[in-house]
Amino acid sequence: MWLRQEGLDLTRSDDGAVTFGAPPSTDWFRDTRTPYDKADAPVWVVHQGDAPVTVSCRVDPELPVTFDAVALFAHAGDDRWFKFAVERSPAGETLLVTVRTDGVSDDVNHRPAPEAGVHLRLTIDGRSLAAHVELGGRWELLRYSPWPAGTTRVGLSVQSPRGPGLRATFTEVRVVDGAVAELRDGS
Repeated sequence: MWLRQEGLDLTRSDDGAVTFGAPPSTDWFRDTRTPYDKADAPVWVVHQGDAPVTVSCRVDPELPVTFDAVALFAHAGDDRWFKFAVERSPAGETLLVTVRTDGVSDDVNHRPAPEAGVHLRLTIDGRSLAAHVELGGRWELLRYSPWPAGTTRVGLSVQSPRGPGLRATFTEVRVVDGAVAELRDGS
């Protein structure tokens, strides 16, 4: 199921890999100081419900244009969403980025993404959301945020706000009922 706009040429393989593309000029971001307001990058929904959930995946993105990104995405409504992305920065780096939107977007560049294969994870417990990246065989917390109770859609997203479009593959996609025991340390 798609959230808003359909992705381009969705394929799913027997091993669980999901591949699709984003059209040009697609993004999820509401700027606090300019009129920029986009909520149209394709999101392939892998979970919908109000119970605690943990969703993880691996991405190996090629990001040729600034702000091209692949992401795990949580959606609680038209004004509330969370994006955990591997994104190309204006300096040409590939960074781990989180964007929490509650009316307007709060954007955080965390650190350079690992060069080969990035494992991302979102876990939601009904009150909170935590974004973890796997580094050295263990999950590390990048962001811990409040999250509203109620129905949440969690999915895979691709965006290309300034580029001609982007295609990406998500592997090792896992949806697990329940949140991790300790959101802060990822265990």
